[in-house]
Amino acid sequence: LQFIVPKDISYYYGDGKISYYANDISIGDASGYDESLSIGGVSDYASSDLDGPIIQLFMNDSTFKYGGITSSNPSLLAVLFDDSGINTLGTGIGHDLTVILDDNTANQYILNNYYQADLNSYQSGLVSFPFSSLSEGIHTLTFKAWDVHNNSNSEELEFFVTNSEQLAIAHLLNYPNPCSSYTTFVFEHNRSDELLDVQIDIYSLDGKLVNRISKSIMSSGFREVSAKWNIDESIPKGIYLYKLHVQSQLDQSIIEKTEKLIILR
Repeated sequence: LQFIVPKDISYYYGDGKISYYANDISIGDASGYDESLSIGGVSDYASSDLDGPIIQLFMNDSTFKYGGITSSNPSLLAVLFDDSGINTLGTGIGHDLTVILDDNTANQYILNNYYQADLNSYQSGLVSFPFSSLSEGIHTLTFKAWDVHNNSNSEELEFFVTNSEQLAIAHLLNYPNPCSSYTTFVFEHNRSDELLDVQIDIYSLDGKLVNRISKSIMSSGFREVSAKWNIDESIPKGIYLYKLHVQSQLDQSIIEKTEKLIILR
């Protein structure tokens, strides 16, 4: 077992304690502890680390993009990595995992207890924190994290809350565009964790239906990227229109939006 002792310890020498937990499918659980460990002082061989954690921020899942739309009850997802490990102790003043919503520094959220380390790693993990009843409109948040050497880093994220009970979509696009052999359709919606029927019809400029993509999706987030079109070589180059048709299986609400794409050969 190897680990890095954080700077947030008492530097007077004293007795420490290591707690153990183990699990075996056949035998069951096991636990124990060891109190023969002395802790204190500073090592002459401590590694030098001056960089704070790497932070990636999303809403609900990792497909989310900065400025995207959400419902009024989204969840912040923060993916963290640091060579020395993430500080989640909560014992050092000002060294907590925190998020500030809309610059409201008086009501910052402490997220130490929401951190989940990746399996068999002290260097990486994620924070999942639910917000509720957010007002409609643009919101910003600032997430700050520290490593065990007390280096910090922060990142900002902007998102747009729509409180409308009606199904809504935004930021419809396809990439690559122009395209030649394939393209992927992307759109944002406000119905996370809801079954949606999606249909994309591609038309030539004279109104002829060129292709139809139909599928049902259950998205964990607010951005859908699973609709792909493998373009047949027989389809000539030019400008095409595509119509996105989305229907909720929960309340049968429907919304449509149209954009254009370009095929190059």
